[in-house]
Amino acid sequence: MDELRGRRLVLNALVIGGGLLLAGCAVVPKGPPKTPGPVDLPPVDVLPVDPGRHRIALLLPLTGPNAGVGNSIANAANMAVLDTGGLKMRLTSYDTALGTEAAVTKALADGNRVILGPLLVEDVKIAAEVTRKARVPLISYANDVSLGGKGVYVMGFTPGQSMDRIVGYVRAKGMTRFAALVPMGPYGDAALAGFRSAIAAQGGTLVTAQTYDRNAGAIMGAVARLNRAGTAQAILIADSAKTAVQAVPVLRRNGNPTAHILGTELWNADSNLALARPIHGAWFASVSDGVYNQF
Repeated sequence: MDELRGRRLVLNALVIGGGLLLAGCAVVPKGPPKTPGPVDLPPVDVLPVDPGRHRIALLLPLTGPNAGVGNSIANAANMAVLDTGGLKMRLTSYDTALGTEAAVTKALADGNRVILGPLLVEDVKIAAEVTRKARVPLISYANDVSLGGKGVYVMGFTPGQSMDRIVGYVRAKGMTRFAALVPMGPYGDAALAGFRSAIAAQGGTLVTAQTYDRNAGAIMGAVARLNRAGTAQAILIADSAKTAVQAVPVLRRNGNPTAHILGTELWNADSNLALARPIHGAWFASVSDGVYNQF
């Protein structure tokens, strides 16, 4: 009802404004009409001065292969501004697909004094170089904690948070011996570092950690090496649920038949997770669907 009342107020204001305009047009002028003088307009590529609002920039891929995600975030941000009644806020989107450095430079030139984004790690690195020089805070959607600091803030959920949570859960079940299968690359490195740290902090033992390239032959080789290293009570597969489905039957047959399987927050993105029988009963840490949907 409040929303409907608000819309009626806006409509009434428009009607009243239109009536005043029409009434003004009906007044007969006293003398010849005045010739309007020149009007100074700002350049079309410069935002008008708006000292009454805080300017916030959104750096997102609005075109190109990641446009779907970027536009979804932009729409959600604008809805959030409307929902919270952000009358003192002006939110403007800039397309990083056309060049991240150009986008952040334009955002600063337009007077924005807080930057939200970018979405991709490489874009964050580029944008951070510009915002740090301008001493403007940048709040990134990335999940790489190494990007943070000196005016750059990381808002995404990090692999370390997921590892700390899942190790704590396993230790509460009385298990102490851990093993891990970890893909090579930045995500795998971060997940393994978080896993090691959490195990050490919570009194467990990492029996072995095997890394692999992301292909079917490599994961099977890593599984074989893990099985040869001994038995573990809990085995982390720091990769997609699809990879875990391939690896778990081999783990079960050839050395770790009773080990509990652990996953990461990546698993929560798999809509077919409940149908993946090899990983039924596995544990992983992520944001609950209820809280995520509310967000």
